[in-house]
Amino acid sequence: MKKRVFVLTMILLLSLIATSTVSAGTSPKLPGWEQVFDPHYYLGEDVIAESGVEFKGKLYFKFEGETTGNQVWVTKNGKDWSFAWSANDIQAGYDGIYLLSVFKGQMYAVIGDWDEELPGLVVRSSDGRHWEEVVTFPLDGEMGDWMSGGFTSFQGWLYAGACGFSEDGMVCGLWRSISGDPNTWEHVAVFPGWNDIASFATFKGALYVSSLFVPGEEALSPAQVYRSLDGVNWEPVTLDGFGDEGNIATWSFGQKGSYLYLGLGNFNGGQIWRTKDGMHWQPVTQDGLVDPSNLAFGFVTYQNMLYAYSLNGDEGCRVYTSKDGLNYTPANEPGWGNIANQQVQTDNAWVIFKGALYMGASGWVAPAPGGVFRLGPPKGNN
Repeated sequence: MKKRVFVLTMILLLSLIATSTVSAGTSPKLPGWEQVFDPHYYLGEDVIAESGVEFKGKLYFKFEGETTGNQVWVTKNGKDWSFAWSANDIQAGYDGIYLLSVFKGQMYAVIGDWDEELPGLVVRSSDGRHWEEVVTFPLDGEMGDWMSGGFTSFQGWLYAGACGFSEDGMVCGLWRSISGDPNTWEHVAVFPGWNDIASFATFKGALYVSSLFVPGEEALSPAQVYRSLDGVNWEPVTLDGFGDEGNIATWSFGQKGSYLYLGLGNFNGGQIWRTKDGMHWQPVTQDGLVDPSNLAFGFVTYQNMLYAYSLNGDEGCRVYTSKDGLNYTPANEPGWGNIANQQVQTDNAWVIFKGALYMGASGWVAPAPGGVFRLGPPKGNN
């Protein structure tokens, strides 16, 4: 089981990029964010808040720490947290936890072995405490021994992505199950050359999947997106980063109104594209929202506003808000006040819990406080 390397690669290359920022003459009031969980005291420095879910009235977040490894913490009220479990609590010898998901009343998780001596396991729990193994990857011997890509649901099926190595090089695939039970999984997609799956979306009756990045012979190949109307037969949406070879990655999909949005990673500034029909796309921004240090974007729709959050190793993660999907306003202090908070992990590290928006911050430069931030009303408002 391997860690994502795209984020670190992009941040290390930031030093090679000349950046500029254009800001409005009058600064709007920024929404107030409260840090409701600081993992620094428990997990050490360089913390990644990789995945969160709401499950049976509780909020769960998975953290990866420099010294303490992978742990899941839980809260009932969003402020008081306690340790829930680690991968080793589920299966001896496992030290990695990947993504969390909920399907048909059960919580699913992926656990693995960072030393790649054990296969990736999909496990599930009906109470968040007791676990059963439901599938081991690879299923058919064609994939490597690590699990990635995460989960999504579509037309009543649970989909899981796995990535690894085949005889032809790196490859990602999708498996699905109508129940999630053992011995019910079928192989439904192969994406040659992909190193990881970045994001899923369901839009106007189709399932969309995008590549994190696609290694080429000498450089990263342009990002790819596919879609399926039945979850089995797939057609390409783009194989060339929407015509820009600098779009070497996708970050996440987002939806608001009649549009599907996609954030793309580009060293000259992250891009945002959107579509009404899923096949014809138009750019919203191609310069990181006038800040080339914003290298990629993810999305969440909250209280009828589209929030775009950036990967930014220069200033810290930026969050923007938009009512129409075209015009964006800053919605946080860069990095929530700390430059080391550089990102929100694709579309897995935000949760709307009891009516409030929670975002998990991650950093690669120690000391990175990371942790979980909750959105409140604009500063100065009562």
